[in-house]
Amino acid sequence: MNNSKILSLVAGSSGGHILPAIQIGKKWLQKNPKGKIIFFCSKKNIDKKILNKTSFINHIIFLNLCNFPSKKIWLYPKFIFQFIIVFFKSLFYIFKYKPYKIIGTGGYISIPVCIAAKLIKSRIELYELNVVPGRAIKVLTKIANKIFITFEGSKFFLQNRVKNFAQRCELIDYPIRFKKQNKISDKQTIIKTMNKNFETTFFRDKKTIFLLGGSQGSIFLNRLLKKWIHKNKYLLTKIQIIHQTGIKDKTDWNSFYKNLEIPSIIFSYDENIKNYYLISDLIICRAGAGTLFEIEFFKKQSLVIPLKSKQTDHQVDNALEMQYKNPNLFTLQDQNLITKNFNLFSDEIIKILNL
Repeated sequence: MNNSKILSLVAGSSGGHILPAIQIGKKWLQKNPKGKIIFFCSKKNIDKKILNKTSFINHIIFLNLCNFPSKKIWLYPKFIFQFIIVFFKSLFYIFKYKPYKIIGTGGYISIPVCIAAKLIKSRIELYELNVVPGRAIKVLTKIANKIFITFEGSKFFLQNRVKNFAQRCELIDYPIRFKKQNKISDKQTIIKTMNKNFETTFFRDKKTIFLLGGSQGSIFLNRLLKKWIHKNKYLLTKIQIIHQTGIKDKTDWNSFYKNLEIPSIIFSYDENIKNYYLISDLIICRAGAGTLFEIEFFKKQSLVIPLKSKQTDHQVDNALEMQYKNPNLFTLQDQNLITKNFNLFSDEIIKILNL
């Protein structure tokens, strides 16, 4: 292979990392139609589910690396052992293909792969897609040739970490998977098409709620919506629901909606959600960067509940910046406050949908 025509991508463990990398790869191929793409990723199910559907990637290399153990000291030997194995496997493939450039969009798998690439002097470019840089990006900023950011606020977190910041860091548009022509829609036509493809009947005059929990779903959001439905049964004849449940939720949602006679489309994960965005009146979601930029792209009303846990709260920063840019699109609510006062969530849905 001609090494000037080989691009390596590395991303893993999340659709928020993998999907943008795929779009970056597609855009690169448009400029390099004879080029080849090598994709490094983790062995997690979400990686396999997304990447096995791609046809333009020439070689996918699945690597096994657990998450950084943090305070779980007993897991460090396992992490270090896997890290070393992944590093040498990456070094083998990078030496074999000799890509002229490797692009990382996040995930711990990026670290050993990019370090291996640095040893053979491949160009390294990073895409930080959230406001607050993740651990992998932070580690790799020291060896990256270029760092691309999609939020203005990321500059605050990187300018003191990156030498020659002005030359090495650049603000760009998020690598979204949709095109401008995807915004053109006729709700009635879309609904007719959907009714042919699914065992349900959607209606033009009903309000459509789209619950989008991210690539792995959100059991917390699932339970919130279920509680809202039980609390507001007098509104059930006015709504229809598109529900991305995620793969971990074992609830029989089909029976749930059927028993309440709510028109619904239910799926665990699906890349082809353009029509769902187009017919939605309200999107209930977390604050992954990809989801927020897609909502902005389609100009849809949203109720955003950023994920907050002991490990991370970076989604809060994503949501705050997007709300500042688009106050008419993004309504934010705090997960902890909703837990204490469910009416904050319930009333906001009714208000946004004007029910």
